[in-house]
Formats: sequence, C-alpha cells, structure tokens
Amino acid sequence: MTTDYDPAEVADRMAINDTIIRYTHALDDHEIDVLDTVFTPDCQFDLTSAGAMRAPWPEVKAFFRKLGETVSRDMHMFGMSRITFTDASRQMAHVKSKVINPGGSIGEDGREHFYQIHGHYEDVFVKTAEGWRIRERTWRHGWISGDYPHAEMPGSVRADIARRLGEIA
Repeated sequence: MTTDYDPAEVADRMAINDTIIRYTHALDDHEIDVLDTVFTPDCQFDLTSAGAMRAPWPEVKAFFRKLGETVSRDMHMFGMSRITFTDASRQMAHVKSKVINPGGSIGEDGREHFYQIHGHYEDVFVKTAEGWRIRERTWRHGWISGDYPHAEMPGSVRADIARRLGEIA
C-alpha cells in the first residue's frame, strides 16, 4: 500500500472526510435536512445489526427525525476511517469508520442515563456533481457500555419509541 498520494487524491480523501464530519454534526445537532447533502437520494441502509431497519434514505430520514426525540444527548465520534478507492479515476470508495457514540437518554425511571454505543460503519461513497455522497451504509453493531436504560439493541428500542411517537411505520 502506497502513501504517496497526488494532490487530487488528497482532495478526494479530505472531501470524503468532510462528508463524514457533516454527517456527525448534522445528526448530533438534529439538523436532519442537512443529511440530504451526505446521502444520495437512493442510498440504501442496513441497520439490522442494531435491531433497526433495512431501508432507503427517505425512510431512514423519517426514522432519524424521530430518534432525535428519544435521546437527551448524542455525540458521535468517528475515527480511523479507512478509505479504499475502487477504481483508478476515484469515482467510488469503500469507507470503514470506527464509531463511538456517547449518549444520554431518559429512562422509564425519569432520570437521565449515560452510555456509549460502539461499532463501525461500512459505507460506499460515490463522487457526484454535488460532491462525495454515501450510496450504501451498513452499521455493524459492536456493544453498549455504561448505563443504557432500554435494552441491548439500541435500534430496536429507539425504533419502538419512534413508532410510539407516531411518524414511522
């Protein structure tokens, strides 16, 4: 593996990283419409390892809106993103990012509980006219540490809460 990157490849790597940063800030700040600049309109998600859904971006977007109402705090931390371009013209890349999400949630006991969700994303990025976007996203659930007030699988619990709040099927 070479680390002799030409300036255009460095620019692509930085643009992919900027897309990841835009995602984390938008999600944690509950600016869900900004995520339209992260994902392609036809992006496919697989969140099943956390007990959530396999669905296209419009359904996941509605899910994310409701999830913002289920937690008191979110602070996604991405790191060690491995970017592998799949072709010489760098029009597509596979990106694997390690993720820790410290969060807070109000439990049934009425108090705020703090925990961390650990895992990684496997993404397929494509270069579009608007910049680098994610076309496929798979979450690989690792584990939960801390005082998680709901259950072992955060996606299933949060999906149930979001359904009760009424906007997703």
